[in-house]
Amino acid sequence: MLISQEFFDKCDPSYQAVITQLELDLSSTEENDLKEEFLDNFSSKYIMPKEYWSLKLELANYLWSISEEQCSSFVLKGIYHFYYERKNEVYISDGFYRKILHLSIEKFGLMLPSKKRDYIKNALLYPHKHLEKFYKEYDENAISPLPADLLKRHNEMKELYQRIKESENDLEKWFSLLSQASDRKFIIHNMEYRIGGDLLNKRLWKIYIKYLKDENDFHGLFHLYSKYCRFFLDDFEMKTEYETEVKKYGKKFSVAWTEPFEFESSESWDDVYDREEKSNPNSAYISLIPTPMEPTGNFYDNIIPQEFSLPKPLIRYILNCTNDIILRKLHQTCKYIFLQKPTPICYSIEVPTETTSFINEALLLNNIEHPPINNYLLTNSLFARNFGNILYNPFFLSSTIIPSLSQCIAKYIKIGYQKLTLNELKFFIGSGNVELLEIFGSKITDGNNGNLPLEDIFKSVPKIRHFQMTEIKCTPKTAEILANLNFQNKIKSLELIELYGTPLNVQDFKEFCIKNMDKTFGMTLDFQEGSVTDKFCLSFNEAMKDKKYFSEKSIHRMEINIANIHID
Repeated sequence: MLISQEFFDKCDPSYQAVITQLELDLSSTEENDLKEEFLDNFSSKYIMPKEYWSLKLELANYLWSISEEQCSSFVLKGIYHFYYERKNEVYISDGFYRKILHLSIEKFGLMLPSKKRDYIKNALLYPHKHLEKFYKEYDENAISPLPADLLKRHNEMKELYQRIKESENDLEKWFSLLSQASDRKFIIHNMEYRIGGDLLNKRLWKIYIKYLKDENDFHGLFHLYSKYCRFFLDDFEMKTEYETEVKKYGKKFSVAWTEPFEFESSESWDDVYDREEKSNPNSAYISLIPTPMEPTGNFYDNIIPQEFSLPKPLIRYILNCTNDIILRKLHQTCKYIFLQKPTPICYSIEVPTETTSFINEALLLNNIEHPPINNYLLTNSLFARNFGNILYNPFFLSSTIIPSLSQCIAKYIKIGYQKLTLNELKFFIGSGNVELLEIFGSKITDGNNGNLPLEDIFKSVPKIRHFQMTEIKCTPKTAEILANLNFQNKIKSLELIELYGTPLNVQDFKEFCIKNMDKTFGMTLDFQEGSVTDKFCLSFNEAMKDKKYFSEKSIHRMEINIANIHID
């Protein structure tokens, strides 16, 4: 039996009988198609526990082998039954986004920045366990700073999440705190998520029923009654209450169950799916089509001379010393300020895209065109990736982007398939603000056209949290220099792919990790074939898996390879 004996024993006798028959049907065949048919028939008549939905998912390998339409059908019917695949939260997808306390962050890692922004912005505004991580994700992919009112809401939701989490064992208090989020979908999604994990908890069902009554949500209320009566088959009192409420409504209520009660009428599952898709809470967050860059030739046509109480040298001093946050506000005050310091602020650059355009303060740039503005200040992120290979337009950043920028103070830098000198790289990372740096498929050269050693890059990123680079040169002093550097943040992830040159000094590198790594950091070291021996990798592994200094989680997330061949 897929469900536990304890769960089975607490079910109504009539429900025990139909579950027993389902188990007999499933055990009567080895054919997956027949097993799926038995599960489909059962779930069309009764609420089906999560264990059987997991079996259905496993039988058809739904994540990979079926059409998008079939997947939608499975997901939406599962959600109607309060089913969520709790280990991976696979239903955090485009059409079926659910605002749950246990929201997974992994799904968003697979999206392009232009796709994920809307979802992440939505996820900042209600309580869940990954609020801080989502804020980092939003900040990395944002097209403008988060408005003050949304930032305030985000901070309030972090505090509310902690209070909700602490009250999990007190249902009434837990539900009361859910309501403080002032987000109806958040309340509904979390009530249904919790019912799905605790179907036998009648108190939980009845709190939800009362909520829908108080909200005058008769449609949701009747569907909830219909589900309750398809699980608690012997609760005739509740069935009578359901019938009474429907009759007050004045007409039969439509349900998709294949055996409707006498006071219910039939509808198709397609109608249920359509309703669920229309209730997608992300509908308000869908991005507009990027706006093409318009000519700015008439910007100064309506300038009116202005006089300020501050003397002009003082205004110039303020403009010379201001940071990007104040400069943005000064630009918004009047055109005179922009005329005095014509430095447009660009929050993000994303290359390549099909056409050159702006979304808010983000520049989406075709990788064969020059930016439509000059002398601009890049403040947050540069994503110049996926050019294909280093032979295709390898000097785009140095010949096109750098001449158009006055300065780069970005925190997030991703560069792919480019050739840069040390000075050109320092133009992007030299502010010392960089927290995430990914350089792959690229050649970074020193003054003599040789490859730049790893330590020279790390010297320029004192705030680094995430670092990834391919084809990295190491010198006899690399590990020692790294160990002696001081960083302002703890490093959360380190991926060094295709290391070559002098093998890293194991003890010095270990000291670097002990001193600078976050307690749950992840690390990948991949040495080029022929650059080190198996024995060296084994000793490196042994040194780095020291439980005295590194957590079990970090040790589990360490990989040390030779040319992608893992060495244990």
